Amino acid sequence: KAGHVRTPLGALLLREIRLLNRTPSFLLSGVVGPVLMPLLALIPLATTGGAFQDMDFSRFADSFWTPVVLLGILLFINSVSVIPTSAISREGRWLWISRSLPVPPRLQIHAKLLHSLLFNLLNVVVLADCMVWLGLATPRNLAVVVVGGLLTGALTGYIGLLIDVMRPHLDWTDPQQAMKGNYNSLLALLVNAGVILITTLAAYLAYLVARPAFLPVLLALLAIETWILGRVVGDLADIRYTQYEH
Repeated sequence: KAGHVRTPLGALLLREIRLLNRTPSFLLSGVVGPVLMPLLALIPLATTGGAFQDMDFSRFADSFWTPVVLLGILLFINSVSVIPTSAISREGRWLWISRSLPVPPRLQIHAKLLHSLLFNLLNVVVLADCMVWLGLATPRNLAVVVVGGLLTGALTGYIGLLIDVMRPHLDWTDPQQAMKGNYNSLLALLVNAGVILITTLAAYLAYLVARPAFLPVLLALLAIETWILGRVVGDLADIRYTQYEH
């Protein structure tokens, strides 16, 4: 075990996991919103006499727009996650440790993104289970949800990290202040709304131009946006990490 060497990215990811898990308020805030809230909303609808009892969703399984709607649901759920918008803020007065690590800040940012994707994978699992229950789990729909879930998770994650890189909330004395007392989540929602609008307009143009290849083009568009944002956030992190007071 002592002779095992992790890659820098793997070590940083493990550090992020431990940083979150050792503080219960961090972990609960990260899980309750994106994972438990959708389940709590679905349970009353799925019980006897619920709104879903008399509806046959399986007839929509092969609809052209079903995977698009499912992708939109994932994009919304991922956009409300507080994990990326507080990734730097959670370090608080111990941020000097990250600044002193012999790795570039952009690599630390990518590790924080991978950490947020772990929670996004939970969202994908929850949605996939709902698809199976509703009869919507066709191979096409599942493929779009899995691939699109990772892309939307990375896209919204980089948006949240962008906000937190620009204005981290480091002067907190209670862990709750780093999560719930942090307005970065609200700012990220506004930026996500703008990105969703731009993506929707671009997707509509792609639908008009190349309808048969609409879904691959939509996923490629999300991948391009994610790559651009990743580069931007990485460049900003290299600059901003030298400017933080802590």
